[in-house]
Amino acid sequence: MNWYKKSQFDQGDIPSGNIEPQPPIEDPPLEEKRSPYRGYYPKVRGEWTMDKIKRQLRQVSSTSGLNSFNAEVMSFSSPQELEDNLYYHGTGGGVSGGLQTGFRKVRNGVGGGGGYGENYYSISLSKDKNTASNFTADSAYGTVYPVILKKNATIIEMPQVEDALELEESLPNLWGRGIDAIKIGDWSNDYSEQELVVLNPKAIHIGQGESFAVFQKKRFSNPSMEEITNLWQESGDKYEQWATERGKGIPSRRRRTLENFKNNKESFLNARDI
Repeated sequence: MNWYKKSQFDQGDIPSGNIEPQPPIEDPPLEEKRSPYRGYYPKVRGEWTMDKIKRQLRQVSSTSGLNSFNAEVMSFSSPQELEDNLYYHGTGGGVSGGLQTGFRKVRNGVGGGGGYGENYYSISLSKDKNTASNFTADSAYGTVYPVILKKNATIIEMPQVEDALELEESLPNLWGRGIDAIKIGDWSNDYSEQELVVLNPKAIHIGQGESFAVFQKKRFSNPSMEEITNLWQESGDKYEQWATERGKGIPSRRRRTLENFKNNKESFLNARDI
């Protein structure tokens, strides 16, 4: 089973009768501000191709680490903004370091984005923790991880797409447009798996996972808003404590983030007291 069910509708079929074929779906518009997470990649000659994309993806993973996780959390202006950018990734076994795109994990027809050897050139996440935890392939144990979509990442919606594999032909165009991630499928549907397809691993940060036995797996719930609020409020103190114990000071970029966080936290607490 893939991460998402393959669409059974044949896009090439034209209805019989006098019904005119529908025009192709236009690319969703982008905001003027480009993604700040594309600086890692070089400017390519001509246009992006699959070979160029694969070459870059073989070299990159998502960021990881507890202290950096706290730094990413405190970059958001409120608990609600953090919740909007919090996703989950499930896998059989575990993840060492950062998340990688699926094709880098295929070994002898096993692994990959769907767990069964598919060559995904993306990373699949779900907005729902329990949905993410279901994707362990044939493993006896699995792990589900919180994953942050970083602040100001470039994200679009493509509800007509049902499976990440359907994006393959469009990947060069999407990379050329600077897209970091795509919401696919109809998220308003009660049965939606709320998938976020991440094209740029540098636009996400993986947190600490929770392991479980697949047999008679418990049902996972997303953290409550109170839990997310506590996570957000404590992130600055935890990061500052780590920097103090480290004894090397806080980098200038993080100092600005920490200062903004303290101002946002003060405003948030004042608003709650009203």
